[in-house]
Amino acid sequence: MSMAVSDIHIGPNIQLFKMDEIDWVNVGKPGLFYKPARVDLETGEFLGLFRFDAFTESGVHQHEDVGASYILSGSVTDYSGSFTPGCVGINPPGDTHDAYSYDGVLITSRLEGSSIYPPKPDELQAIHPGAHREIFKNMGRARDPIVVPYKLLDMAVSPDMPDGIILRTLYDYAGTSHDFRMCSLHFDPVTEIPEFLTKGGLDIFVIAGDLDVSGMAAKSNQFVTVAAGSTAALKSRFGCHILTWSENPVAFSGADIKDPFGF
Repeated sequence: MSMAVSDIHIGPNIQLFKMDEIDWVNVGKPGLFYKPARVDLETGEFLGLFRFDAFTESGVHQHEDVGASYILSGSVTDYSGSFTPGCVGINPPGDTHDAYSYDGVLITSRLEGSSIYPPKPDELQAIHPGAHREIFKNMGRARDPIVVPYKLLDMAVSPDMPDGIILRTLYDYAGTSHDFRMCSLHFDPVTEIPEFLTKGGLDIFVIAGDLDVSGMAAKSNQFVTVAAGSTAALKSRFGCHILTWSENPVAFSGADIKDPFGF
């Protein structure tokens, strides 16, 4: 079962999700919550926010598909180190760990699937939507090198962007079944990306500032989703910082512009 929550439509294919108007879902385990813009409780696909209260752990789990996240506030720690504000957190398929937060944490995430938790007789109370109990698969000693705390601002800036746009590709989904991109975009004031056509889905989270998506106003702590086959244009009046998850390169009509979402 999939659902989108508290959405505003601009045409049939662009939606806005005001996260401060969406309730937190308590998963049953004290201190663990999620807040969905989009969630499928069968497949575990998810777009939204996760929250750990202080001194809370996820429990040991194994990711069945990619989780691509960004730390908004607080911190969360596992055996690879501590993920603090401004850190990107990537969990490829098969990544197995127990996440613990000493001071609480707020995370924005897109999950392509759910997680496995060890078999136990008690009811599963997991922060990952669609999680289930099963014996872990393919446990190896080596962890994917992508699973380390790294700062967004330490990533290289991509060349050939329009004036006033700073693009950083944060994750290219290499070695997975997806050819997606997770990126960061900084817009200077009075900057725009002209109209483009999406070939796959495009998800946007506004970290800070103002973003206009084809006439729809979005601001901090809001998601915008653009469906495949849609036309959209992005601009900012006062400047903004956004995260994007893009499933395919976009196409521009009559403009020689490099794909602004990491392809």
